[in-house]
Amino acid sequence: MIQKQHRILYLILGASLIGLLTGCSYNRTNSQFIVRISGSTNGIQFDGQCTAQKAGFWSRESVAQSLDVKGTVESASQPQDYETSGFFIYCAVANQSTNGTITVELLREGNVVTSGQSSSPDEPAILEFGQRP
Repeated sequence: MIQKQHRILYLILGASLIGLLTGCSYNRTNSQFIVRISGSTNGIQFDGQCTAQKAGFWSRESVAQSLDVKGTVESASQPQDYETSGFFIYCAVANQSTNGTITVELLREGNVVTSGQSSSPDEPAILEFGQRP
């Protein structure tokens, strides 16, 4: 027969476990992403920024982290990759060259989850993926 003190201890442990599991289901999970920029022709310049919302480990607060994406696609067969992580990703990247088109892809685990294109600085490729904060 379980003593009254042990029974109370088991109830407290069970309630704590339920509370922990409930709290964990609320927390968002960070994923690893690659922002890949490719061009239709050689030498296309691009400029933009991505923002990754990252979940805090111990708190429910999220933190925004910026990632500058700027450079040149030297060869149409060699895209530029940028790594980031979070539960929500937002990118705006524009073609800075007068000709050609850039393609911006967001990859998770090697698979493209969203993409966009830009042919001018006035029309950036906009990517949005994940659970909005």
